[in-house]
Amino acid sequence: MAFCLGFSPAEWAAEGLVDLIVTTNIFNTNDFNIPMEKWNRMMEEVAPDVPILPGATDRISPYPEILPYPMGVEYFRAWGDLMYSRGAKGLYLFNSTYLAKETRDEMYGDGMNPERLAKTRRCFPVSYNDCSLTPDMADVQLPCINYKDSTLRVNLSNIGADSKVTLLLGFQECVASLPPEYVSLNNVICKDAPVPYDNPKRICDGDVFRSAMTYSFPPSAAKQGVNYVRIAKSETNPATISWCEIIVEG
Repeated sequence: MAFCLGFSPAEWAAEGLVDLIVTTNIFNTNDFNIPMEKWNRMMEEVAPDVPILPGATDRISPYPEILPYPMGVEYFRAWGDLMYSRGAKGLYLFNSTYLAKETRDEMYGDGMNPERLAKTRRCFPVSYNDCSLTPDMADVQLPCINYKDSTLRVNLSNIGADSKVTLLLGFQECVASLPPEYVSLNNVICKDAPVPYDNPKRICDGDVFRSAMTYSFPPSAAKQGVNYVRIAKSETNPATISWCEIIVEG
């Protein structure tokens, strides 16, 4: 948004006006798509001595119409691991004082270093760009209805050969399920029967979806960077997808 308004943080740094730059969304949701590699290149050219860090707020929301809710530890770990994989030299945790004490204690107690994060359970959700000036810049992907083929983009960090990869889809309908052949990850079709997700209140206090299913994939189906979750259209299994995340363990 700063560039759209005519501001240039890189020029500020080059002129000695700032001694730290934090890239972040405004407030309503955390950004899982901060292009740290782009920011690093830009800063190295004009102000290599000024540190630049990605910033995380304490909230998450899948699309603008949904009120933001506090992020859990697994989302902070995913965000941190993703930022490190994109070249971040550190992390800036904004508003962490508003987190629940148990969340804050677990996150700080275990540490947020790259080696630690890469071994934990991490949840990579679809979010949006809360810093945008126009709707097309917000990159809003949800909700989507499967009356036509849909593709959702999810950013992931490093995937180990032994990692467990699970896709979680949340539906606005009270009873909704997509057969596995309707769901694929990077063109790899899910082969196992989906499993009902029995803890909707874990995400946004249950206000985003009324039912959910998980789909298992081999680790080779996922990759570092942008991953494509494709949902085939279905006339017999109508569903409104309002939440999407990829869970990586190990």
